Amino acid sequence: EIYGLSRDEVKGFLQRRRAELDLEDGDINIIHNQRVKGDTFLDFNAVDFERWEIPGAPAKNLKELGKKRKALEEVKKTWKVNSTLRETDWSSHYFMDPVEGKQQEQASLFKKIEERSFIMLYGTRASGKSTRFVVWVNYRLWRRLLEFIGTNLSIYKRSNEYLESCADINRAEDFLRYFSIAGWENANKNSENLLRDIRNTIESYVIQAIIDSIRNPNFNMEQVRALFSEFEGDNKLNFEQGIIEDIFEQTNGHQGLVCLCGRAIEDNLLRKLNKRLLSREIWECHKVSFLMDAIILDMNVTTDINSAEYLASEGVLVPGEEAGAFKLPSPLVRWLILQRVIPNVFPSRPREEIPFFKDSQDLDTLIALEFTVKSFDKDIISFARFRSFKTAKVLVNGKRNQYVPRESVYDAELCRILRNLLSVANFKVTGQWHLISDKKHRYSDIVIDTPFGEKIVLELFATAVTIELDEHYQRALDYARLLSANETLDSSYYM
Repeated sequence: EIYGLSRDEVKGFLQRRRAELDLEDGDINIIHNQRVKGDTFLDFNAVDFERWEIPGAPAKNLKELGKKRKALEEVKKTWKVNSTLRETDWSSHYFMDPVEGKQQEQASLFKKIEERSFIMLYGTRASGKSTRFVVWVNYRLWRRLLEFIGTNLSIYKRSNEYLESCADINRAEDFLRYFSIAGWENANKNSENLLRDIRNTIESYVIQAIIDSIRNPNFNMEQVRALFSEFEGDNKLNFEQGIIEDIFEQTNGHQGLVCLCGRAIEDNLLRKLNKRLLSREIWECHKVSFLMDAIILDMNVTTDINSAEYLASEGVLVPGEEAGAFKLPSPLVRWLILQRVIPNVFPSRPREEIPFFKDSQDLDTLIALEFTVKSFDKDIISFARFRSFKTAKVLVNGKRNQYVPRESVYDAELCRILRNLLSVANFKVTGQWHLISDKKHRYSDIVIDTPFGEKIVLELFATAVTIELDEHYQRALDYARLLSANETLDSSYYM
């Protein structure tokens, strides 16, 4: 794919094809010095290249190459996240109807339409509601409308020349009379007046009594797999086993988030993969940062990306019942917020420098954890027993069945402070690595990637009894084995 290549990548692309294009090093250097990127390369013609003193034959070859690749890349499918896919978009974008194959649901919808019911299609933002309706309109509604248009225009029922259906039109006069604007103006006006009256006197209506609600479902696992299998085939790309399942698990099948994952892979990984293989390690390590980049690109951010209100307006957060409260729609968004938003909004960190072993570049993880725990926000930990708690199975302050903070509270604080402490030295702090072993889904808590390719796995547990600790230690060792970790620590917290 040429579109999107940088200057240096265009140079490398041409060097690999120098014999085919009859180019010399000087010709390639001229193009590089003209600051030609991939998107502009596709628009140049032979005259442009000749103006730069590139000989006629290579100039013509370059023009033909650009023409062919532009035609090829224009028909190549891509991902669209937060806008309606209309009929003209279907051939160039990845698309899946969430109720495809569910005839009963489709039939129920069209029955309500034919009965002229008020219908409310509801679902989360960017979940494909408008696209689904556009598909229905194009595939079914207009066909039904044309079949029954004659019987629904009462203006012609009083006429001796009334036609039963569109199939009876065989003269120009019939067509002009059949589709006269006069018959539609009255119906359109009546519909607008009815909706306007409901809006102006909304307090007089029980909306649920006059509107049929239909929920727009999320994708299921098979639909997500079908979308990414098509993406793999189009791009001669292979996903390592478990990645597609992880996308489904982490997004809950939400259409916008699934497509956002596709956009992140398309924009950030396609040109960087060795042997066209997306490994679990690359995906787990970079999915959150790539998704944030995709959000910025797709949403055309002009406001502070750390604003919870902005993220809610774009469907990344779900507004809560109280002002200023928000819900996270999926595990993936939870980690996006924990890793890219909260550390920037709350940038506190230990005053101490990053602890390394003496005369070494190896992180002293125990000391780093000690610094981090001392920097925990005391109010967050204190109020957690009222906001995010579990019942302790051990004595707490000499009492049983006391509320204590859940592991997620320590997890969030640990991730925030470790990221603020270590990121300045190019350490990467990620969490919730999705591991599949013996068909079981497992999730490690926090993984630290050092600048030297080493992995440190942190497994957390809060206020545990002895048998739970034994199981937890074994789980930490299992995670370390699955991740090929260099160091494993089990961190337990007690109130």
